[in-house]
Amino acid sequence: MVAFDRPRAVAQAARERRAALLEAVAGGSLPVSRVDDDPRAGEVKALTIAEAAPGVGKVAARRVLEAAGVARSALWGDLSPAQRQAVVDALTDGGAPPAVAP
Repeated sequence: MVAFDRPRAVAQAARERRAALLEAVAGGSLPVSRVDDDPRAGEVKALTIAEAAPGVGKVAARRVLEAAGVARSALWGDLSPAQRQAVVDALTDGGAPPAVAP
């Protein structure tokens, strides 16, 4: 079992990095507009970051990504600069999440 200890430790460290980023976004200490400045962001799904933004729920996050042409499974690091900016604008004061359909 010793052979599995290193990969498990690496995977756990990656999970902890992602969780710390999402906590910072959700807590407001890392605004969505500054996510690009964080090196951990590239390994997190764009949908997960959008859902973690304060005041944005799962449905609104999905609508923001759809409007920006971003797949639900896309990592933040895989987005084009234009897609990142569209998502950030929609999640911050630069724009509002899409309204809920009646």
